[in-house]
Amino acid sequence: MRLSVIVPLYNCAPVIERCLDSIEAFPGMEVVVVDDGSTDDGASVVQAYMGSHSHVRLVRKENGGVSSARNMGVEEAFGDYIAFVDADDYLALGGMEKVVGLAEENKADVLKYKIVSVQNDTQPGERVSVESISYDLIIGRGKALKGIEVSDFHVVDGIFRRTLLMDNNIRFHTDLYLREDDVFMAEVYVKAERVVATDLPLYRYVVCSTYSHTHDFHSDRTRKIVDSELLAVKYRLAAVAELDDPQVNALERLKAMKYAFSCSRNMQLAGYSYSEYRKTLEAFRSYGCYPLKYRWLKVRMKVTPRLLMKTFLCNHPCLAWKIYKK
Repeated sequence: MRLSVIVPLYNCAPVIERCLDSIEAFPGMEVVVVDDGSTDDGASVVQAYMGSHSHVRLVRKENGGVSSARNMGVEEAFGDYIAFVDADDYLALGGMEKVVGLAEENKADVLKYKIVSVQNDTQPGERVSVESISYDLIIGRGKALKGIEVSDFHVVDGIFRRTLLMDNNIRFHTDLYLREDDVFMAEVYVKAERVVATDLPLYRYVVCSTYSHTHDFHSDRTRKIVDSELLAVKYRLAAVAELDDPQVNALERLKAMKYAFSCSRNMQLAGYSYSEYRKTLEAFRSYGCYPLKYRWLKVRMKVTPRLLMKTFLCNHPCLAWKIYKK
């Protein structure tokens, strides 16, 4: 088995067939749909679909969230490589078999392609050209974390060697409400010896999908986000510490600072008191997110005014609080 595509399913009955149709079958591939305790008839749709598509199979579990569903998919998969596709998104046609072949040729632990955002009413069926795929081969553990051209905060835009995940016990952290992809990718790149980064626009992310809760807002959810950002920082910095690479550590502190910056805004939206705000930022400080020296920004290829402003506001939380309040 060359490839297993894992599709977590939770209450996506009207769009799951669109997703499955976009995952073209080829010899040596399978699609593993993990029903995460759906309360609609999505599982029935998949069962009917399986009647004429032998490469698709369905496994069921109690509801536990997308991370636990993906983890079960990893355990159930037989493929040399694993891909993840969310049930409310889909793939462009004509590319998946090609990227698997490219990964095999380069003996890659990870191969990355591009995400294209589309509106919910966009008609699927677009084909991608695979005649000439530009790509870079990155060799060496942790080297991908230094390349800004390589995504390290999505999992749906790539395929992963299954033995890399199994041998290093890399799974999604089920205690994270958000940023589970970020942590997973850091742990993968710390162990991956060969990473292929392509320019192939293969994945279609459906913006503002009715079936996604990414854009929901309420105070309780925002507090969960803040807690999750803090925990994600802890996990990511712990993962990259294994490399003992000063450049990677500096880049990771910059990324962690961005987590702290977004949480500063979210804490205002969630109605945190000033004492709660300071306490949470002190927790970020304890993990090394800030204060940051501006010379560290030089590890980035491009220092933007926006990045400078984020750094300034994280280094001066009292001032940031006053600005946000206005």
